[in-house]
Amino acid sequence: YALQKLKEYDEALSYFEKSLEIKPKNIKAITKKAYTLARLYRFEEALDEIEVAIELNHFNSRSWYYRGVINFLAENFETAKSDFEQSLRIKPKVARVQSCLDKANAEIEALNSDEHIEELVKNCSDKWSL
Repeated sequence: YALQKLKEYDEALSYFEKSLEIKPKNIKAITKKAYTLARLYRFEEALDEIEVAIELNHFNSRSWYYRGVINFLAENFETAKSDFEQSLRIKPKVARVQSCLDKANAEIEALNSDEHIEELVKNCSDKWSL
């Protein structure tokens, strides 16, 4: 965990992998490994890993929270929103999760704004003339 704080993600990943060799069903280590993979921009692996944690305990709010964080980092904002909502259904009123849900909603709103759509259309039409 300290290695994550120091942003030593490769070293942290190695630590979590060794930890999971000893105790393969350690949900906390699995979620931390998944988050570390996401910080290394290995989103598909991160999502595969967090799914293992969720399968081990579908009612672990922290696993759903981390799944939301991973999806948010991967810019899958709609899925991140659903994940944060699931985390809050299991364990309501967690400020950090609510804050992340609010950020996901803001990103979704920004992506759906007229300004964003106009910019997208402009960028696409500039690059592809028919």
